[in-house]
Formats: sequence, C-alpha cells, structure tokens
Amino acid sequence: IRDFPPEERKPLQSIQSLVRRGIYTGIGWYESDKLQGYAFLADIHGPAVLLDYFAVCPDGRGQGAGSRLLAEMAQGYAPRGILIEAEDPDSAPDKELAQKRLRFYDRCGARDSGWKGLIFDVWYRLFCLGGNLSGEETREASLQIYQAMLPPEFFPQKVAYFPVK
Repeated sequence: IRDFPPEERKPLQSIQSLVRRGIYTGIGWYESDKLQGYAFLADIHGPAVLLDYFAVCPDGRGQGAGSRLLAEMAQGYAPRGILIEAEDPDSAPDKELAQKRLRFYDRCGARDSGWKGLIFDVWYRLFCLGGNLSGEETREASLQIYQAMLPPEFFPQKVAYFPVK
C-alpha cells in the first residue's frame, strides 16, 4: 500500500488466487535480517516472467539497492527475460517520477520493447531485462502471461498494447 498507488494495486484475493494456481510468487531481499526490497512476479514458464511489483524499502532508496536487486533477479531468471512495465510519463500523474523510473530501468539494462500497454486503465511502457526477446516477442510474452492471469472475460477488456510513436 505504501509503495503503489491504488489504481496499480491488485486485490489481495487475486494475488492469493494466482499464488494457489502456481503462477505468482513473491520475493524478499534481506540484509542483516532487514527487508531491503521485494518483488512479485507472474511466471507461466514461458520465455519471460512479468515483474508485477518491484520496490525498495524507503530506508534503502537512492543507495543502489534497486539496481543490485534487479541484477540479482535477472541473473536468477536467466536465460529468460524479465518483463517490466513502467508507468508511461505521457499519462502519469507525476511525470517526473515516471521519467526517473524509465531512466532507472534503462541504466539497469532493460530494453524498451517499442510497445506501451493500457493495463486496467493505466498506461505503461513495456521493457525486457535479460533474455533475447525482440520487441514483438516481449509484447507476445506479456499478453500470454496476462491471458493466464486473468479470467477470459477480463482479458480483452483490460489488456491492450500499442506501438510507441
């Protein structure tokens, strides 16, 4: 709740259902028994996993923890890619923060897929870290993951991708 705005949060029941189905997992990073950051990922055992949530705890922000955690995660999921959605600055309420996130993922080596998605009424830019997926393969992998995560009646209404102009 602290790290994500309401429009980006999944209901707890949805998360629990995905975990029970075996396609969603949470990861916590600790140093000296103190939580440094966390991630939630959707994984249907395809060419990539979807980084659904990623945050560094407030005490560790601005100190390189996010870059280290993302690099460790990319190594752990290699040779597959990690799909990353970052809020599109063109429609973000805080354009400066959205730009900062895009620069962060770029510095970490994420590749812009050339696609942006409208996911549950929020615009995101789609990136891939690691793996060897083209922009189109990145979009297709993301669509497959969302199709597995969502009820059939929600998928076509809540997930759409468009080329970045």
